[in-house]
Amino acid sequence: MKLNPEKSALLVIDMQEGFLNPESPTYIPMAWDTVPACAAVQDKARELGIPVYFIIRKYAVDGSDVEFTRYFAWKEGGKPCSSPESPIGWNMPDAFTVKEGDTLLVKPRYSAFFDTNLDAVLRRKGIDTVVVSVMHSADFEMEQLRKYVREGIIAPVLKNYGFDIADVSHIHINPTGNFVIGGPDGDTGLTGRKIIVDTYGGYFSHGGGAFSGKDPTKVDRSGAYMARYMAKNIVAAGLAKKCEVQIAYAIGISDPVSVMVDTFGTGIVSDDKISDAVNKLVDLRTAAIIKKFDLRRPIYKELAAYGHMGREDINAPWEERDLSEALKNLI
Repeated sequence: MKLNPEKSALLVIDMQEGFLNPESPTYIPMAWDTVPACAAVQDKARELGIPVYFIIRKYAVDGSDVEFTRYFAWKEGGKPCSSPESPIGWNMPDAFTVKEGDTLLVKPRYSAFFDTNLDAVLRRKGIDTVVVSVMHSADFEMEQLRKYVREGIIAPVLKNYGFDIADVSHIHINPTGNFVIGGPDGDTGLTGRKIIVDTYGGYFSHGGGAFSGKDPTKVDRSGAYMARYMAKNIVAAGLAKKCEVQIAYAIGISDPVSVMVDTFGTGIVSDDKISDAVNKLVDLRTAAIIKKFDLRRPIYKELAAYGHMGREDINAPWEERDLSEALKNLI
């Protein structure tokens, strides 16, 4: 996946003396160790023409929004990150000097970024894809429904936030077709443990959903297995020491709407190049994943305990490294 500078941004958040300096009462252990890597990413973003946004924390002067666990240390230690005059905390280290073309924004503690200056700036980056699935009566014509949703919901909502529907590249409205049965009638039943439980705590990012209780037509299960397979083979091929693969699907669309590879700076080539290579070798359509891993087999009882990943004891096909040689040759 290639980054489009017009639709991408790098956020450098909370990299302030108050959290990096060991002498600060709000110091985060080992945070300083991340500075060189973060600075390298920042420089690479500038090189690629990706805008850089520095987000600095601003606590209320009275400390009303300081986390309880650090409030007393913050109060006794000079109230860092509450004003430019704070002895420690407001400024960023030299590695994060704001340069021409960069943007510096102050984030109130509990804003969650929504309706802040950052939110306003990022909205200008645009929207690539909109997906809307809505229930309807059985006699509602699909084309009429899609027209209504497009003109009566999507367009005005986008306009309210400063976007023009004409600038959105992809709009999917009820991509599976009729959506008459839903709610308890369509969803009641066994869902299974959520992913974080089913992976005994998990390690990488996740998008919710579940493995257990889902059949392989659901990307909660099949897509996750494929992401594991791709990441494991990228590492096995020696292309990175660490890898996370993110695959995003929209209901009713066979191909993913997004595929992202993140090697956390350990890749021997760019993440984009690795992503392009693995995408050429793997069919990410759900039906193709089911066929590749033979997911219609009665294998799920063995996965009901001890996790789904790293299960070489049961010959789980997503743990195979059979893609690594082809990846090496392609890179």
